[in-house]
This record gives sequence, C-alpha cells and structure tokens, in this order.
Amino acid sequence: MHSLGSSMGGFSAKRSSDSSAFSSVKGILEEVGKQFHKPDVIDERMRQDFIEEVMPNAPPLTEQEKGMFESLGGLEEELAKEGKRVKGSVRGVVDKFLWTEGDNIWGAFSCKVDISVWRMWDYLYNLNTYESAQDHKNR
Repeated sequence: MHSLGSSMGGFSAKRSSDSSAFSSVKGILEEVGKQFHKPDVIDERMRQDFIEEVMPNAPPLTEQEKGMFESLGGLEEELAKEGKRVKGSVRGVVDKFLWTEGDNIWGAFSCKVDISVWRMWDYLYNLNTYESAQDHKNR
C-alpha cells in the first residue's frame, strides 16, 4: 500500500510541474500576442491590397451595367423634383425621399460620401475586418 501512495504522489508532482510549464508557456504566448496584435495595421494592409491589386484587375463593365449607371445620372434631380422628403431628414447626412407613381410607392435616399470611390468600394467589399468584428461585438 505504501508503494502505491508514493507512486500517486509522484504523479501529482509531475502534473504540478506540467501545469506550471503550461502556465509559463501560456504567459509567454500572451505577451507575444500583445506585441504582434495590430488589427489596425492588418485592416489597412487588407484595404490597400484591395485598392491596389483587386480593383485595377476588375473585369470591365458590361454594356448593360454601363447603361444602368448612365440611367442613374438624373436620379438626384428627379428625387428633388418628384420625391417628398421624409420628415426629419432635411439637411441630414442622408436625405430620404418617398413618392408614388400610380399604385407604386417608391423610396430612395441620397447622401454625400466624403471618401474616394476606391475606398468606398473597399468598405463595401471588405466586411471581414477587425474593425467590423469589434463593431459587431460592441452592439
């Protein structure tokens, strides 16, 4: 019986040393993580890659896509003329409009974007960033 107890004691001492070694390695890895955790740098590099590598290599617009963009040219004027501005949106960041054509009720909005087209497409395309994950987590 004595020999069984001493062997169990040896097992517990080994487990204790394994536990302290694990804690030490864990502590070291946490410190390394703190030094290299730079989500802002990663997000910016991902965005720059999108702007510099992906966007210039996008396929050209089809004739149908070009026609769609051309047809949107007078939309802002049409909104101002036909649309009834939604209460509370006057001089806001986003102007909202409603109007009817026969039995159809239409809604639209317009806004001024204070960034480049490249950056806007980047923000619309790159949704998997640390910044967006943090925003989602904080909601």
